[in-house]
Amino acid sequence: MAAVISRLMRVATWDRGPTEAMVVKLGSMGLICPIIDSLSERSPKTTLENVGSAIQEGQFKHMLVTSRREPPGGRAWEQFKSVTPSSISSQHIKGFVAAYVEDHTQRDSVLKRLSSLVEREVKPNPLFLRFAIEQAMIGPIESTDTNDLVVRYVEASRKDDVSPDDFLRAVSLTAVEAITDNISFPGELEIEYLRGVLQSDADRFPFMSEDGSDEVNPARLIDAMTHSGILTRNKANRKLQFFYDPVAEHLAQSKRS
Repeated sequence: MAAVISRLMRVATWDRGPTEAMVVKLGSMGLICPIIDSLSERSPKTTLENVGSAIQEGQFKHMLVTSRREPPGGRAWEQFKSVTPSSISSQHIKGFVAAYVEDHTQRDSVLKRLSSLVEREVKPNPLFLRFAIEQAMIGPIESTDTNDLVVRYVEASRKDDVSPDDFLRAVSLTAVEAITDNISFPGELEIEYLRGVLQSDADRFPFMSEDGSDEVNPARLIDAMTHSGILTRNKANRKLQFFYDPVAEHLAQSKRS
């Protein structure tokens, strides 16, 4: 793991950065705290081994790991303290609005538009609440349905010259591929594999530009999805992954149903 962090901390412009030994030294002193996000969605065996070895060898004094699964067995993982986030309540809504709405004069109107969500007995996932806030900043919330909020998030994220329907289709296809038969949540995807999936679908129905005058090839689609922020590249292995896993889960479920 120290070798990976050393590469990630390298400044490309100067091709300089801390050596692996420096990372271990700083990490063992508590001056570097790695954050391993979505451990359960990454390549399971390799990542678990790397994290476990780093803990066992004392490479890092502090480490933060997020995962949907319980910590695996083993002495190394016994050092971790598990924290389960609580569900949001009505009292939290104002805090979310204050965090995401910079304009103080707009916050009251956003809260009013969120009333249908606030009054629910079961509050939405914090991620979907954020989507609702972003929609409420533009105008009235037309739907509080989770799937509608996800679709609107995808539509609002589109930045490149791809038709809205084809962009949503590409993202939905990617979501289905990210959730395979052996995992119930999104995993990482090889770029070449995703290109093949998109090309296979394009052979039946080409992906088109916004005005319908130009076909959009799989390479451009992948660039558009990463440019939008929906997909992100793992710098360590160059694989693609959804920035927000719940978005992939809802799109995949809608696509399959």
